[in-house]
Amino acid sequence: MLNNLDACLRRVNLDRNALVQVRVYVTDMAQWPGFNAIYVDWIGEHRPVRAVASVSGLHYGADIEVEAVAVLPRES
Repeated sequence: MLNNLDACLRRVNLDRNALVQVRVYVTDMAQWPGFNAIYVDWIGEHRPVRAVASVSGLHYGADIEVEAVAVLPRES
């Protein structure tokens, strides 16, 4: 799933440093520590604002969903 986010960013010539906000939805908070370890390794030193929410269900039976907001640099 994070690889998909990388691909979306690359499509518009951005990288993870363009992320300003990330929301993570999980159906079972017991999965949070494992996902968080993967996320921290993936995001590196950059620290966009982040929120996690426990939800009762996600589309297509997913256990975790990530929503991210990135900012395009201003054109000179």
